[in-house]
Amino acid sequence: MLIARRTARPARTFATIVTLAIVLLLVGPLVGADQALTVVALEVLHLIAAAAVLLVILPRIDTDTTSTDA
Repeated sequence: MLIARRTARPARTFATIVTLAIVLLLVGPLVGADQALTVVALEVLHLIAAAAVLLVILPRIDTDTTSTDA
């Protein structure tokens, strides 16, 4: 909500923040996992979680900014 209220393009800003966060989160499994299959599974789960957040939140941000309270 803060992004939607304080930026000119909230959907793009939110997508950028989530993209940077997922890139940082992808480093964890690469460093911490012992087996290759574990790394692959964790990376896929991180990507699915990021996609879910983007698919749920971005449409709501766009509709929040188009409605005006007069």
